[in-house]
Amino acid sequence: MSGRVVAVAWILVAVSCTSATRSEAPAGSGAAVSGSVDTSASRACPDAARPASTGSPIDQRELRGVVSFVSWDGRRSEVWVADGDGTVARNVSAKIEPGSQGRAPSLSPGSESIAFNDLDGSLLVAGLLPRGRVSRPLVYDAPRIVPTWSPDGTRIAYSTLGRGDGLQTVDLPSSDGASVTSPTEGERDIDPDWSADGRSIVFVRSGDGAGTRLMTVDPSGGAATDVTPAGPGRYGFPRSSPDGRSIVFDLRCEGSSNLFVLDVATGRIRELAVGPADETQGWWSPNGRVVIYTRSLDDPSAPGGLRSSIHVVRADGSGDVRWRPALPAGAALVIGFPSWRGWCIPPDC
Repeated sequence: MSGRVVAVAWILVAVSCTSATRSEAPAGSGAAVSGSVDTSASRACPDAARPASTGSPIDQRELRGVVSFVSWDGRRSEVWVADGDGTVARNVSAKIEPGSQGRAPSLSPGSESIAFNDLDGSLLVAGLLPRGRVSRPLVYDAPRIVPTWSPDGTRIAYSTLGRGDGLQTVDLPSSDGASVTSPTEGERDIDPDWSADGRSIVFVRSGDGAGTRLMTVDPSGGAATDVTPAGPGRYGFPRSSPDGRSIVFDLRCEGSSNLFVLDVATGRIRELAVGPADETQGWWSPNGRVVIYTRSLDDPSAPGGLRSSIHVVRADGSGDVRWRPALPAGAALVIGFPSWRGWCIPPDC
């Protein structure tokens, strides 16, 4: 993929998720990493089990829960939600204020609220009300990038990219952010997500070194643990499974970004979606049986030079199909950044 990815709707976060550097020391180790480590798109993909080759295509009509996503027409970035089967799509941005825009949406554990970024990197949190209505949002000052909810729905974690470059959490409805990580000069911590039990946060750490690494940290702070499964590379968007046993993430290798799944207990990885397109931003279904993700290809005729869509694939890598929400006529293109939750009330989620 070319650098045109920065032109798409989630420009605030895509740059941070796909940035690559060349000689990073493993976080917390103090050891130097050789500058010869290949973190480019041409590096070999790690030795991993292949996706399942059998299984019928997923039937979108059978998918449940709620999905949030972003649309983009080359000028406007809007946040939407729809039922898991693609029906009942509604424009959250327009419901909050006609003409408003948004990026990086994240649904709360019970789908009763949504958090997303405004164009300036500020954080908006709004309730999703009956009959398609949206509450007046809480607005938190920028930068609070790529928000994600704690399993009990009381806290949100995010990156302070551009101001401290660490991770913070905020206890709703307070506006005071509590620091979780304190990266050293030249490092940036991005793409946080909570574990299923709420006891840790997984994230990506980049720096003046060999690519990026997957890390975990206690939500209250402290030393981060390196859980990088395949050496330094260009990792992005780790997301924990509902049962806490797996983490889906994207890794750039052999010419594109591909989706892999990390077994938390064993450290082994397997391929989930690998191909010539960029497969990124994976998110588990509420029951953990399916992953929804963004697929992108260079296309000079598309807005921003990038043609993107949302796909779903079973957790074993089978049944991959495009996910198509039923948008009203004239709506902008669906391009990605999905999140997926069930209808439930914490702590029963």
